[in-house]
Amino acid sequence: MRVMHGLEGLRQITTGAIVSVGNFDGMHLGHLALLRAAGALRREQPVAVVTFEPHPLTTLRPEAAPPRLTPPAMKQQLIEQQHVDELVMLAPTPEMLNLEAEAFLAILRDEVRISHIVEGTSFSFGKNRAGTIERLREWTIGSPLQLHIIEALTTPLL
Repeated sequence: MRVMHGLEGLRQITTGAIVSVGNFDGMHLGHLALLRAAGALRREQPVAVVTFEPHPLTTLRPEAAPPRLTPPAMKQQLIEQQHVDELVMLAPTPEMLNLEAEAFLAILRDEVRISHIVEGTSFSFGKNRAGTIERLREWTIGSPLQLHIIEALTTPLL
């Protein structure tokens, strides 16, 4: 798995890649569903994951940051075990945290020209989490980028 960092790494994702953006801490069933869906779309193009490391709340509101489920090396290993080809680690720097959702998407859609983006129904991204799944749907209409929305999973507690 090729590991890249920061906005420069984001711009190095292979053209045509299938991408999922998210925290991916702990690799729970929802994460697995996203990556399985991405893998099912794979033909010749790679699957790429874009994640923050550490969680953005560690910078924005440290008191509200969720506890870490897996250390960074384990997170990377768990992602690689899901047959991900490329991993972009984004540090929660002011530059990243102030990037508007549409500008972030423009990097993936217009500069890198990814082919598919696979996200869950509660996905949000960009400054102030303004890029909702509904906005993402709007922004991909009429573009070659195909959006795949994976429904949330439920599991009974024993």
